Amino acid sequence: MEQAYKNIGLFIVIVLAFVILGFYNSYYGLIPSFKGVSVPMHIHGTIMLCWFLLLIAQPILIRQNKFELHKKLGKISYVLAPLVVLSILLVSKAQFLHNFNLQTRKDNIAILTLDLPLAFTFATFYILAMLNSKRTSYHMRYMISTALLIMIAGTVRVFLNYFSLEFQQAILCGWLLIVGLTLFFVIYDLTKRSSYKPYLIALIFFLGNYSIWLCRYTSGWQAFGGKWADIFY
Repeated sequence: MEQAYKNIGLFIVIVLAFVILGFYNSYYGLIPSFKGVSVPMHIHGTIMLCWFLLLIAQPILIRQNKFELHKKLGKISYVLAPLVVLSILLVSKAQFLHNFNLQTRKDNIAILTLDLPLAFTFATFYILAMLNSKRTSYHMRYMISTALLIMIAGTVRVFLNYFSLEFQQAILCGWLLIVGLTLFFVIYDLTKRSSYKPYLIALIFFLGNYSIWLCRYTSGWQAFGGKWADIFY
């Protein structure tokens, strides 16, 4: 592992702590009763937690020179990564159906801009990581990018719950934080003459996710999101 990234597991722990803080009022703070929490949310929360734990464990195993165990544990991701994508879509469907009679169809379809691009982006990062499994520097950075990506849900809730921002403001601030962190990694790698390109690709996807959110009421998204909901939801 690159010397500059020897403590990257600690960064993932901090990201996880931030996500837990964001979901404390609606999920983790409800332990052990979990009153009002749906089954899809339980599935989603468990799978996401497992993904973070995997990201935390892998660099620790490399630092301890346990390369064989690292490879074996990494194979879990072949199952876990698709489950992450499916759980995002499962929660998206549950939310869509829950809000079906609570808001207009247009608003309901607009909210899909938060979920569908997220699932697609996660899948893309994971595929890129696997395609670069022999190129450790790229593989590691794409896996780190998955953590930055799924940080968005918890980040938005932190801004909603602890800073009392409006929903749109919270989303903007959430993406600004993630884009800022990604830019930091890009600049850091540039100064170290390291492999910055995966973060640059991640940055483009993050900006794309927010751009799609801004287009949530356009005819194009409404047509696409509506068709998706009619077929899958």
